[in-house]
Amino acid sequence: MSGELEKKSKLEQLADNEALVCRRMIEEENEEVITRIVGIAGDELLYIVCPWRSQRERDGILAKVTAIFRQKKVSAYLTIAEAWMGEEQDGLPSQNPAREEVLLIAGVDKVQNQKFMRTYPIKNNVDGTRTLETEKMNCGEIGGKLATLLDIDLSLN
Repeated sequence: MSGELEKKSKLEQLADNEALVCRRMIEEENEEVITRIVGIAGDELLYIVCPWRSQRERDGILAKVTAIFRQKKVSAYLTIAEAWMGEEQDGLPSQNPAREEVLLIAGVDKVQNQKFMRTYPIKNNVDGTRTLETEKMNCGEIGGKLATLLDIDLSLN
């Protein structure tokens, strides 16, 4: 098992830890996961809470996050959020009655040239509790605006 941990990048290890934190929030505290972005700048972790409610708010927050990343010389980051997955209807998966609720953890590491997206299904139980499924689904690479927060020159002062 320790050999497996050694093969994982710092970003993948952070993603595993964040999944455990989210499991506790969902299952033990019955709380929703607040969308956040965790930047890695050397040995420093920067936690940025991102409670956007609209596309406009999201765009504004992501612009600010990019500026912070540039200033702090962030080389890698995770995005952690609850999300809906499924076929898009009216442009949004959330409008599909067959949608699935998931925990999404996506990572980008500019130095290691690594991008990934994991989803963990969230099951809503009859008694009102929720369960985070233990088996993650690797969904390939992250895309869109969340994948481009590090499209900056890290050598800038």
